[in-house]
Amino acid sequence: MPSQKNINRRNFVKKSLQAGAATSLALTGFPTIVPASVFGKNAPSNKINIGAIGVGRISREHDMAETLKYDKAKIIAVCDVDSKRLADGKKLVNDFYSKKTGTAYDGVTMYNDHRELLLNKDIDGVLISTPDHSHAFLGIHAVEAGKDVYLQKPASLTIAEGRALSNAVHRTGRILQIGSQQRSSTQFRYAAELVRNGRIGDSPILGAGTYAHNTTCAISCTGHGEPFIKAVAAYDVAAHMEYKNMSLHDAMHDVVHKKLLELEGEGGMIGVDAKGN
Repeated sequence: MPSQKNINRRNFVKKSLQAGAATSLALTGFPTIVPASVFGKNAPSNKINIGAIGVGRISREHDMAETLKYDKAKIIAVCDVDSKRLADGKKLVNDFYSKKTGTAYDGVTMYNDHRELLLNKDIDGVLISTPDHSHAFLGIHAVEAGKDVYLQKPASLTIAEGRALSNAVHRTGRILQIGSQQRSSTQFRYAAELVRNGRIGDSPILGAGTYAHNTTCAISCTGHGEPFIKAVAAYDVAAHMEYKNMSLHDAMHDVVHKKLLELEGEGGMIGVDAKGN
């Protein structure tokens, strides 16, 4: 045994490592092997874990679908008060990761109460894709639980709700993004510019409707009275294009000239399709 004066830090560390390796070999029969997946850009510690609150059509077709495209994000939990939608949301995510990895995957936790989801410390951020009336208070609950948030529009139904949400975000220092892409999409901005410049007339607007779809069109309409609002909903034109495979021109002609004239309404409509026509 070496004397006390010969044991310095270097010798101590060296002998400790040797002893640890010997213990590992003795207990397991071989050295501990750490898989490469725990290191590098795909390491679990580099993932942003996401919980989806509200997993209806908007979440499944837009919010979750867009999130799943990014390797850095991983959806690990879903929440909905509708048990069927909840199960559908879980299946969507599990099926995606199963197909991506080529192995069976069942790593998504279901919740029917958003408060329980927010207690999950593994979740870094949430997608909130619920009915409009619940956006503000869910956003407040999420940031107060320490989660970053992607919140479907509208942010709130009242100014007071919006102010409470804004105050909570600033107070907690969390990140919140509102999904109001229609404010910046090319078709919608172009249609709004045409309307504001009087391209469909300057008559008093007693009713108006707008609709924008990234792959279909952006529509703005104005008109007088109830018949116009009933007959010329902007959504009708987009529906004609999507489900009847009509061009923008033919869809607008069908909606405006047939429906509007039948009801003796008065108004105008302007639209831009996804190709800018």
